[in-house]
Amino acid sequence: MSQRRHYPHHEREAAALLTLSQRRALLQREQERLMRELAMMRMACDASFLLTGDDADRADCPKLGELDAVLASALAEAGVKVVIFSEWLRMLDLVRELLERRRIGFALHTGALRPAARRAELVRFRDDPGCRVLVSSETGGVGLNLQMASVVINNHIGFIS
Repeated sequence: MSQRRHYPHHEREAAALLTLSQRRALLQREQERLMRELAMMRMACDASFLLTGDDADRADCPKLGELDAVLASALAEAGVKVVIFSEWLRMLDLVRELLERRRIGFALHTGALRPAARRAELVRFRDDPGCRVLVSSETGGVGLNLQMASVVINNHIGFIS
């Protein structure tokens, strides 16, 4: 499991900064580094691909297997709409690829899209019965009406299997 290769390094770095913080207040740059290390630990829990961008790491993502099972169950019922949030665009790429492989209609809502395109994706998710999933980055949390969704999946909780 490639996740286990990356996690311990970032865990050691974060632990060292936490130990330092018990002796004195962390400098701003140290606080920022601690936050980066914690974020990288969370990324490692999702998929090594989030850290490396290496195509060889794309397939090693246990969360996608779990997501696939949740989607199969949720979408078995007609009319169910699912919103999937992740703060990491690479994770959204993996989710998008899963949806394309499963031929599940989806809309995409990220900060990379212009506001008009984001609105159009939301309208498609709301109005198109074939569009069953909205894949959204953190930008989706601003002004998104979750009443359109039957199921909301937040990809912020990590685990290493």
